[in-house]
Amino acid sequence: MKTRLRILPNSNRDNYKRLDKKSTFSFRPRLRSVKSSWTNVTELSEDDHRRDEESDEDAIVTSNEITEVVICQDESLYYLGIEEYQNKRFEKAIDYLGQALKSNGNYHYLVLWSLLNIYIDLKQMEPDTMSHRRNAKRYFDKLRPHVSKLESPLKKSALALEYFVQRGEWRGAIELAKKMEASSSQIACFHYQRGIDANASTALSIECMSKCLALRPPVGLVVAAHGELIKLYAKSGNYTPALEHHEERLGHLKDKEDITKAYCEEGELYLALDDKESALVALEKGLKLKPTSKILLEAKADLLFFLDKVDESLALHEDRLSKAETPLEKSKCLYTMGRICHKSGRRKCAIEYYQRELQITQQTLGETHLECSRIFHDLAKIADEACEYDETICYLKQALEIEGWNLAQVKDKGHIECLMRETQKTIGKVHFKKGDFSLALKE
Repeated sequence: MKTRLRILPNSNRDNYKRLDKKSTFSFRPRLRSVKSSWTNVTELSEDDHRRDEESDEDAIVTSNEITEVVICQDESLYYLGIEEYQNKRFEKAIDYLGQALKSNGNYHYLVLWSLLNIYIDLKQMEPDTMSHRRNAKRYFDKLRPHVSKLESPLKKSALALEYFVQRGEWRGAIELAKKMEASSSQIACFHYQRGIDANASTALSIECMSKCLALRPPVGLVVAAHGELIKLYAKSGNYTPALEHHEERLGHLKDKEDITKAYCEEGELYLALDDKESALVALEKGLKLKPTSKILLEAKADLLFFLDKVDESLALHEDRLSKAETPLEKSKCLYTMGRICHKSGRRKCAIEYYQRELQITQQTLGETHLECSRIFHDLAKIADEACEYDETICYLKQALEIEGWNLAQVKDKGHIECLMRETQKTIGKVHFKKGDFSLALKE
């Protein structure tokens, strides 16, 4: 008697499939759950075969037509989930794949991969809910140790790469991009993004920027990477390599505004190395390209002061003052000029500039603005140095009056109360210098 096998998955004949001769088949029934779907494989008598041949011929398989039947539950559920996913029936797909995930078999990482892609699609097709984010993150974290096993088509790899990028997982993005044989420009971009990540250490950022440049990316990325390396090296006090990268970046810049800013940065780097002459040369180069650059003119004027060229510095600031368009720019110039004169011992000039600044500030911001208090303090310092104590006290009392008015206007009084205490202490010290000890004690 021939022995025949019949597979009965809940009598759903649409799910039956004839097997090719001498083949191994993993049956893929449409299941709701594993326990309720599978029936036992039973041996049938010849009478049973005759009764079934007419109505169930496709479900009958003889032992001569097949050598082996492999029933693999997790594989079946996996393919069912994939079919539902392809048909955009996401809930059913998640249900089948969730059941397959519990088996923890050979298809475990493929199931994780599919669930990750489903939630990526859901994020794109539906409102981006926190639930989709959390589930995508959960399956991504579970899948990460299995990334090396993925032998996905390029399209699926691109989805994974997109997810790495969305999550800022730049290390994973770099590994997958290399596996996909992505362009060197794209991989360089990922190295750059990893380098500017807020959580990256200075050493890691420098390493990432160096790898980015080694891949010869487009000019824009080259400029950006050199710019980051300049900042990183300067931050760590390594100004010499910072200057080297500055020279490299300068060769790629085309816009005049960018070039002038670069020369200004070069001047700052030389100043950090205490090379004031080289800093001045750098600023001069920038001014040849753009003589009206406010940044370079201000930097040059300050640098001339540090080089003890006070008259040249003041002349540049006067020129800036004549070209200033707003009251804020004018008051800033006057403040800087007052400070220069004060530090160089030119008290009368300093008083003149501070008084002009005070006048503009009062007209623009009002006589009770705290900036006016700050200017009165500057004037008081000059008067105190000249031993004009009565004038000093007069300026300080005007400052104290402004601070007291502001104290009544604000809710957070801590800062102004601190200012008032310091002003009162200063008044007391000036009284002490005058010999008015009783008034000094009162303050």
